[in-house]
Amino acid sequence: FIIASLLVSIIDCHPLYWAQLPKSLEKGSQITEIFDQLILFYNAFLALRYDNQLAVISSQISNW
Repeated sequence: FIIASLLVSIIDCHPLYWAQLPKSLEKGSQITEIFDQLILFYNAFLALRYDNQLAVISSQISNW
């Protein structure tokens, strides 16, 4: 008997953090590559069980 799960994902959207990521990827494709992988993970989680739930929260500090 498997019960449903709730996955909560908090994404840090601070622009200075994203600017400091390794430059191994082409400029501009870093964020898209990361979000592509996240969406793949989220879809796999939701496919595990029909009543799994997902909450995605973006977080950014207001004064920087």
